[in-house]
Amino acid sequence: VETIRTVKSNKVSVEGLSIMVLYDQAEAAYKPVATSIEVTPQSFAINPDESKHLTAYVKDQRGRVMLGEKIKWSSSNKKVVTVSNGKVTGIKKGKTTITAKVGKITAEIEVKVDNLAPELITIVGNNSVFETYSTQLSALVKDQYDQDMLGTKVTWTSSDKTIATVDNTGKVTGIKPGIVTITAQSENAIATLEMTINKNVKRYVRIKYIRPNGDFTGDFGAWNLWVWN
Repeated sequence: VETIRTVKSNKVSVEGLSIMVLYDQAEAAYKPVATSIEVTPQSFAINPDESKHLTAYVKDQRGRVMLGEKIKWSSSNKKVVTVSNGKVTGIKKGKTTITAKVGKITAEIEVKVDNLAPELITIVGNNSVFETYSTQLSALVKDQYDQDMLGTKVTWTSSDKTIATVDNTGKVTGIKPGIVTITAQSENAIATLEMTINKNVKRYVRIKYIRPNGDFTGDFGAWNLWVWN
């Protein structure tokens, strides 16, 4: 390779109909070395006989992901948790440490095995609705380790069905003005939301539309007015 010119600034002027190849010597000499392992999640809890997959990235000294690196997985207590290719399986109650290793680089993940149960419910949604109208509530359920419990069954109830009803999805429908308590329950975890049912007052808007020529037929027939709530 013949060096035509060495550039000592961050700008290059190239004459028309000429070609210049910029060559980064530092990048050419750069050899990635495994420096760290990032694993997600870094800690979690699972039920006995439940499995969870871990995601691991090996990074070099510049923080770049190194693809194709073989990661060795191990469990400090195989009677509690086993691991294979990042797949963690709970065996019995207890806790252990999962280790991901590449060369001399390691990352550790704390794993607990327990019977997970709903510990906390948070109701999300509007705290008021007009009579004859509906609003959708949702329940966020967490276990005793503050982990989201997706798909957990939640039972919804209303303290007064003459004021508002709620179905099994958390949809609340106002019946008449008043205050009602909506309850969401999953096993021993309970959350409540006080809702106000407002009176639905009808309001009217009068619109007067005049065309100078008095023709209201138009190209698509007579003119009409649609109104949506």
